[in-house]
Amino acid sequence: MTLVERLRSGSLSQKVKLEAADRIEALEQALSEIDDCFSDALQSDLENGVRWLNEQAAHNFKTAYPELNAALAFMRARIDALLTPPTAPTSET
Repeated sequence: MTLVERLRSGSLSQKVKLEAADRIEALEQALSEIDDCFSDALQSDLENGVRWLNEQAAHNFKTAYPELNAALAFMRARIDALLTPPTAPTSET
């Protein structure tokens, strides 16, 4: 008969039941920590993978379409220049 079966049947002493409950609680905590660690690692690797794919796609685009890339860079620079507020002139005396 397994420990769980004995716990369910009530054939164990109160001390053994408390010890079993403590062990189960410790196992649940350990599983929770393992799950958190794995989830964090997976999320980090997925984010890094997406970043790498984006960098790779940008590089491939620049290589395959250099003129279009230059035109887009020109447009971005012009838009940035239009959106950047002018600096106030400084008065020097």
